[in-house]
Amino acid sequence: MVRTDDKDYAVLCMSKKMSISSKVIPAFPTEKECYIHGLFATNNYLYVPRLIKSSGTEVIDRIDLKDFSVERVFEKTRIAEKVVFGLSFSFEQVEKDLGLQPDFVFSNDNDVFFTDYTKGIFKVLPDKTAKNIIADKVRYDVAYDGNYIFYVTVEGILKQYEIKSGKTEILTDKTVTPYTLKVTKEDISFMSDGEKVSIER
Repeated sequence: MVRTDDKDYAVLCMSKKMSISSKVIPAFPTEKECYIHGLFATNNYLYVPRLIKSSGTEVIDRIDLKDFSVERVFEKTRIAEKVVFGLSFSFEQVEKDLGLQPDFVFSNDNDVFFTDYTKGIFKVLPDKTAKNIIADKVRYDVAYDGNYIFYVTVEGILKQYEIKSGKTEILTDKTVTPYTLKVTKEDISFMSDGEKVSIER
């Protein structure tokens, strides 16, 4: 949950399912001019994609829910050259990341992925940049089970991307209604032309 305190600063709060009480997560000092996108939580971490307006930098921070330490896993930079682990990366390589805006982040705590509405789905790399693995323009309809990424394109086409092989498959010829995709271990369901459709896995 993100809220604004009395000083007009955005802060992160955590609350238990069975309790109305909440507490502020003592993570990073949140910049006043900062936009936090959709959060993603696992059992161990909270992933926070945000835009730091003062520098124009898009970042994804991973907050450890045990000790609230923060690790930056993605950073879009406008620096012509940067050094990571003693290795130099050229401006051309950094240029590929310019303009990326992480909309939705998802992870199994080993691999981290995010969507950019206009550019597709990306995998975060160890040097805090990202590699485009799916070039389709996607809606916010995305599901991930550790082996596959299920997503709906802006045209309403449902596709499945296998992480291991990198292969993409169209799963149905029906047009998916936005924001209705649900994926379980048993099936994939969505709405199409006012009707619920289920595909057995």
